[in-house]
Amino acid sequence: MHIVILFFIFVLVSFMVGSLLGIPIINLVGPNELITNENIIKFTSFLFAIGLIYPLMRVLGISDWRRIGYVDSSSDSIKKLMQCFFIGIICASPIVIALFMLNIRYLDLHMDRIIAEFPLALVSAIISSFLIGFFEETFFRGILINRPHKESLTSVIILSSIFYASMHFFSPVLQENTPISLSSGFSGYLTALPNLLPNSTSIDSYACLFILGVLFSLIRIRYKSIITTIGIHAGLVFSIKMLKHFTDQTPWPYNKYSYLVGDYDHVLGYISLIWLTILCVIFYYSHALKLQQRKRKFHEIGKII
Repeated sequence: MHIVILFFIFVLVSFMVGSLLGIPIINLVGPNELITNENIIKFTSFLFAIGLIYPLMRVLGISDWRRIGYVDSSSDSIKKLMQCFFIGIICASPIVIALFMLNIRYLDLHMDRIIAEFPLALVSAIISSFLIGFFEETFFRGILINRPHKESLTSVIILSSIFYASMHFFSPVLQENTPISLSSGFSGYLTALPNLLPNSTSIDSYACLFILGVLFSLIRIRYKSIITTIGIHAGLVFSIKMLKHFTDQTPWPYNKYSYLVGDYDHVLGYISLIWLTILCVIFYYSHALKLQQRKRKFHEIGKII
């Protein structure tokens, strides 16, 4: 349980220090409708949190990166990372196709805008998707799952997936016209705490993220290497970011199936939940079947011997 408390402290420190680190950028950017102070603080807090991963590992007594799944060599890691990145994009494609087929989202056909923004959007989506994949997988499927636990592995997977889903709704809000400081970072942290519990408007996205956490956990346990889940995670995030950048949500009354996506990002929702659940069940039972075949093979070999 202390790992949960420690992580909340970790997030608090990240957001408070991130508030200070964001001040020079806020002063440089100035008033801007596209880049708000809140977005800048979230970005600087996220970068600071990435820098705190190794100190967090040391506090938890984890001195070897291999203990949390970094078991591949450098050359193998890059190759596996890119392969899994494209697997993540493939896994996201049925969701994207369904959103278009049901007219939930539509493509912005202003070609001048697409051509002008595509290079920057592509680079930004790739960098941010890998940063998110690295941070979230290192903590949730690396540190959290691989620590010594008194609970069963099933309990650990469920708890870590609940925590993973909850943290996506932890979105600190800064008061307008308030100077950025440590205290504003702390107050923003407190305002975000109630969002950790699902409500009527977030339950679909919350359930979707929970299932996604379970799927990532199963993949992590099956393949041992956390590089696998980082790559798949990055591919999914990349697909969502590119989709949101170049498409818009179809307005009512033309969008009759808007209830199939949640308010969290207008992409995740019941469609994603159904598809990810199918992937989760297929992966779980295919892995279970392989284990049974392996046990049967060893049993037959034992009889021959």
